This record gives sequence, structure tokens and C-alpha cells, in this order.
Amino acid sequence: MATTPKPDTIIIDDKEYSLSHIKDLSVSIDLVLSNGETRSVTVNIFCTNHVYSRKLKDVDEQLLNEYKKKGSLLTSYQYKKGNPDDLALRQNAPIEKEKRIFDTEKYKSSFYIPRFFKAPQETLKNRCILANKGDDKTCFSCMFELDDLDEGYAFLLMFKLTKISGNTINLLIETAYIEQIEKDNRLQKIKKITKSSRDELRPLSVLLKNILEGRKAFETARFSKRTRRRKKNKQKK
Repeated sequence: MATTPKPDTIIIDDKEYSLSHIKDLSVSIDLVLSNGETRSVTVNIFCTNHVYSRKLKDVDEQLLNEYKKKGSLLTSYQYKKGNPDDLALRQNAPIEKEKRIFDTEKYKSSFYIPRFFKAPQETLKNRCILANKGDDKTCFSCMFELDDLDEGYAFLLMFKLTKISGNTINLLIETAYIEQIEKDNRLQKIKKITKSSRDELRPLSVLLKNILEGRKAFETARFSKRTRRRKKNKQKK
């Protein structure tokens, strides 16, 4: 297994940007499972470099050499098991996903990430929805009530959950940033989170329980049993 830890510091134009605030994050929480058992579960929190970088724009293509000299040209790789430090390999070489540009504003907003998990039992109450139509893995959540967050702004997170063992789950934050709510193209998603909707909303505790019990994050136990029965019937045929 190839495990290549990312550096704790990025140097851009001879200025150091520490990543220690988003490294080695984990929380221990108690989950009540479907059978009534209360289990202590460790949730490891990982972040891709999307939380402090942006995608390339057309104008960036002419500046790649300059970005590279400054140190602001970053590479995103494919990885395994919800852990960006565990790189997927092809012919013993990491599989490159895309080039990205270091973004100062997104870097600043990444300091909110540890606060999302500061109080584990409260974090479990955070309401989530599916991030994208047709995608049953990427989850969306946000934070509003932060002392140093201006009114009308929210801190947005998109993440995926991966079961590692019977008491360990990896939570991978694929992107996170602060955005003015009225200007954000995810306004409809934020509205869904702020209203009560049993069909679309799930607290994070339910998502974690589903993953731990072998279901998809937003899949109900009832639907999961029905799906398994259908698969068994098809196999018999």
C-alpha cells in the first residue's frame, strides 16, 4: 500500500502556509445502532487540497510556469478509502487527477473546518443533504452561526463517508469555503437544510450509522433490506 503524507506546510512566494490545522483530525462519538447497541466510533477527518485551492481557469494556462515557480501550482491525485494520503497507483506511480491553484481565501476559510467537529455530540446534529443530483455519495452541510462569520454568509462543506472497520469511518472533505448565501449557486441546497424535510434531510448521526451498517449514507434500513432481497431473487433466477 502506497501512503505518501502531504507536507504540513506549503511555501508560496517564500511565505509559509501551515496545514497543521487540518491534519490528524479525528473525533470519537457514541452512535446508537439499529439493534439498540451503543458503539464508540472513531471518525477520521481528511481534507483534499480543494479546501485551499481552486480549479484552473482559461487564463491560468498562460501562467502555469509562473505559478510553478511561486509554488502555487498544486496537483490533486486519486486516492483510496477516503484518505487523500493513501494514493492510488498505476505502474507504481501516483495517478494524477488535476492541476489546481493555491487560493488564499479558501485557505483562510479552511480554519473553520476543525470548528465543525469541535463538539462531537453537537456535530452529530448537523443536518445534511445529498450534494448533487444522481450522486448518492457526496454529502452537503453548512454552518451559519459562527461568531466571526458575517451575517448573510455560510461556511459550506461537501464530504464523503467511507467505512474502514466496525468502529472506524473516514470522513473526507472534498471542498469547503465561505460564501455569501444570496450569491451562491447552492442557495437551494442551503434552503433545504434550513427547512424541515424528512425526505431530504438527515442528521450526520444517521449518515454515520448507515455507513457503519453497510448502507449508503442516505439509504434507509427498510430500503436497504428490499434491495438485498431483490439481488437475492435475481441470483436465484
